[in-house]
Amino acid sequence: MQWDLDNKGSFDGVAAGDTITFDRNGIRETLRPTNGTATALKYLAGKTDCLTVKPGEGYCRDGLSR
Repeated sequence: MQWDLDNKGSFDGVAAGDTITFDRNGIRETLRPTNGTATALKYLAGKTDCLTVKPGEGYCRDGLSR
């Protein structure tokens, strides 16, 4: 996961329902399924298979979903 221009890493997560929680730098974060618009990132608007951590941090798949 790369969450900004300077930081990336791998984190163990725990699935609970449709979310995944993980600790990053001592902060509990939660990934949740969304669409690109919900990420609040203009370049992801219109995408449909996405995960959002918080506004301004999201990840979307290209192409077909699963």
